[in-house]
Amino acid sequence: MNENLLVSLVTPVYNGSKHIMYLLDSVLEQSYSNIEHIIVDDGSTDETRKIVKSYIPKYQAAGKLLNYYYISNSGQAAAINYGLKKINGKFLSWPDSDDYYSSNDSIFKMASVLSDSQYQIVRTNGVYVKEDRKTIVKLFSDKSKNPFKEDLFEDCLMKREFWFSGGSALVKTDALKHVVNNFQIINSRVGQNYQLFLPLFYSFKCKYLDEKLFNIVVREGSHSRKKLNFEKAKQNLLEKEHLIEKVLRNIEMPKNEREKYINNIKCRYIEEISRLARRNKKLINFMTLKIRKYKNCK
Repeated sequence: MNENLLVSLVTPVYNGSKHIMYLLDSVLEQSYSNIEHIIVDDGSTDETRKIVKSYIPKYQAAGKLLNYYYISNSGQAAAINYGLKKINGKFLSWPDSDDYYSSNDSIFKMASVLSDSQYQIVRTNGVYVKEDRKTIVKLFSDKSKNPFKEDLFEDCLMKREFWFSGGSALVKTDALKHVVNNFQIINSRVGQNYQLFLPLFYSFKCKYLDEKLFNIVVREGSHSRKKLNFEKAKQNLLEKEHLIEKVLRNIEMPKNEREKYINNIKCRYIEEISRLARRNKKLINFMTLKIRKYKNCK
């Protein structure tokens, strides 16, 4: 294991003053010292800047680097793109600001896999915890019958037995540069993980470490758990569908294969929106979508 290989972490944050210290502390405690952590503040109006900057000397004392950047509020994808322009690492991860590493050796173990093998991406098991950071909700691997599966493209695309966690994955930066155009993702406020994972999984196998090395905090007030009315929730799903279609069109693959995947994703979102319509008693929407699915998704 060559610990001279720099690991870059890119973390977008918006109004994270109540939770970002848990991530920062977990990075500080990593046994792997050759880390640069890039925090991109997406227009926070709370004490995020003050808290992050207070950690800069702590990182320096631990032999690590912490850089803080502020941009006007533009969404997570824009923040990630800003961070991608600043990284220097051989390896890359993008942990969310309210999640954290659960072991001091998390990054060391992931970096060891990439350093000592031909794999371009590794992901680990982990734990969903409540806001008290003590109560376990479930394991990442509870979502999958075979977490050791290495071909993950279709599972990710169809959200089938798959967990989305940038922090529990580590990739070779050159591999991501190879599959993401200009090393920048589409500037969208939805689906940034799809934009990073799908091109990687289409081209590369993923190694799995069956160790609980990362925690995702299930917060009731988080953006992903906010309850939206029917129209806003429907629009959010449509935006994800359109974004994923764009991502598929940017991946180099045979035309007939691309069209098959685009049709599959359209059918997936017809089903998701029809379930949403049924829950919200939007009968006309529900029946229209069911008819459309019957015609196009046999």
